[in-house]
Amino acid sequence: MGEERILFLTNTNVFTIKEKYRFLKKKFFAKYFNYSDYFQSNGFDKLYSQILSIIDKDNINITIIHGYYNSFELDINFIKKLNEKTFTVYWGYDDWTNYDYHSNITSFFTDLHITLSIESFYSKKKIRQDSLYLPDFFDHTKFETSKKQYLYDVCFVGRLNEKSNRKKYLEFLKKKNINLYIHDPHKNGFLSEKEIHKLYSQSKININFTGCTTNLNFGSVTKINPLSEIYYGFKGRAVEIALTKSFVISEPFPEYEILYKNRELPIFYSPDDLYQKIKIYLEKENERLDIVNKLYQHSLENFTEKNNIDKIVKKLNKARNLKREKHFNYRYENIKNIKSFYFKICEIMWILIYLSKFISKGKIILFFLNFKYIFKNGILYLILGIWFYLRYFIFNLIKKFFKINS
Repeated sequence: MGEERILFLTNTNVFTIKEKYRFLKKKFFAKYFNYSDYFQSNGFDKLYSQILSIIDKDNINITIIHGYYNSFELDINFIKKLNEKTFTVYWGYDDWTNYDYHSNITSFFTDLHITLSIESFYSKKKIRQDSLYLPDFFDHTKFETSKKQYLYDVCFVGRLNEKSNRKKYLEFLKKKNINLYIHDPHKNGFLSEKEIHKLYSQSKININFTGCTTNLNFGSVTKINPLSEIYYGFKGRAVEIALTKSFVISEPFPEYEILYKNRELPIFYSPDDLYQKIKIYLEKENERLDIVNKLYQHSLENFTEKNNIDKIVKKLNKARNLKREKHFNYRYENIKNIKSFYFKICEIMWILIYLSKFISKGKIILFFLNFKYIFKNGILYLILGIWFYLRYFIFNLIKKFFKINS
């Protein structure tokens, strides 16, 4: 194998993703490219030409595609082209909510799927697609672990999603007169990394919710309760809190027994269970601090840069040494197992959203140059995509109306 030269394609500039890029850059030649930003100024055709140009100019042999549920700027045909030119990796975030209708399809046309969801990992194993289960990890040196000066008994940082359990749990705690501080970034403003870490350190107990929702509600393999609209997955917040040497108690998630074999992370199962455990841990400070130390050590050993980047390097070396033609052709025999119905609807819906943003920003020429893409999946999917777009549009109008009048 020659020198690995990586193109890191992402649709976001959030610090957790940039951090993963910095980790890779320590091991490889790596170039960062935000395809969403470029697309918004140039459209599909110029975006694809630019990426191919970078690959040729910098002799890229590995392309890593990072994406969320709304990452439809890179279409399947283009990913196939990338696969012909480089070894391709799909690094999926939030797979517990978007695997069935997004990352499952996109990653199918790449050589390796890196996922934060254990269910997604095993789903790929069923069709013999190479995959790596890799929970979120961090640079532990940036976390402040000095002596605590507590301001709050209990703290939660995060969005108060109407469809998740968060509000129900927190309102229950308020009724029980718990000294609770809530910071919702959409209401109280976004905090820097240092500010968030400081807030964790100022709290005796931090709450981690693992339940989340999607407005699309197509179903997912990660529902703990199949009758619920809430999806569960391991998130990095519990690790971030632990790395500040602060106490965290968490909602359950499917990977719990794999990641915390000795039950290092305290879990709650109901509002009353959370309340009772908060009371116990507030009263028993020594027990709480003992859990903090054990959880900190566990996080250092399992969720930091050193051991996880080594896993990626080892997996890339192994995967690239496979006979790719045989491996890839086998998966094509299993394409019947890949359900792309909702993917095609969502793709058209998001293209319509992209086009509407061109109009709202006065980019009329870009609108017409990219209009052809709404027909790419045929008339049926265009009609369904328009319906989902209108639903999305109306939903956001209602949300804005209630926000203004609240």
